[in-house]
Amino acid sequence: MFKSLLPLLHTKNQTFIMNQIHNLPIRALKAIEDLSKITHLEADVNYTRIHLSDGRLQTLSCTLKSFEGLVSNHNFIRIHRSYMVNEDFILVKGHFDIVMKSGIRLPIARRGRAD
Repeated sequence: MFKSLLPLLHTKNQTFIMNQIHNLPIRALKAIEDLSKITHLEADVNYTRIHLSDGRLQTLSCTLKSFEGLVSNHNFIRIHRSYMVNEDFILVKGHFDIVMKSGIRLPIARRGRAD
């Protein structure tokens, strides 16, 4: 059921990953089962919105931080305190924002901007 999570368990940070998995609700684990379909994750206080490539949106009651350890090894980068994006879905990376293949513009945090 959670095939995409299996490679995570064979990393040197196995204890950290297991703690991250245990802190997520089962609904969240089902939502991230196929990481390749997630375009980006959006934080909203104690909720995370998962944007999927087919246009669907799932809202889960867990923080973006709780997902960060799970998806960071799978082509996801944190571009802002409110956004993590799947690099496979980035169309253009500008100085102040990125444009996703879906046309959505997401801001880049000031600290993450190239000078």
